[in-house]
Amino acid sequence: MIEQARRRSISESFDAARLGSRDRDAFRRRLLEYLEEGVSSDFIESLLAKDQIDLDDWFPLLDQINNAAEA
Repeated sequence: MIEQARRRSISESFDAARLGSRDRDAFRRRLLEYLEEGVSSDFIESLLAKDQIDLDDWFPLLDQINNAAEA
């Protein structure tokens, strides 16, 4: 179950990144909608506001996942 959730998460991330290369606002909306439950939207907003995205900054979000449903 965890593996399936992680695969879905990766797939969603790639889809969002592809969309984001064309439309930054659409990327932001999609990512926020996907991550909004259980994750501080203020933290996500601050990451999205950066001029350059550093994936290492996003890893703390993974620490907030406590079960397969949250993943």
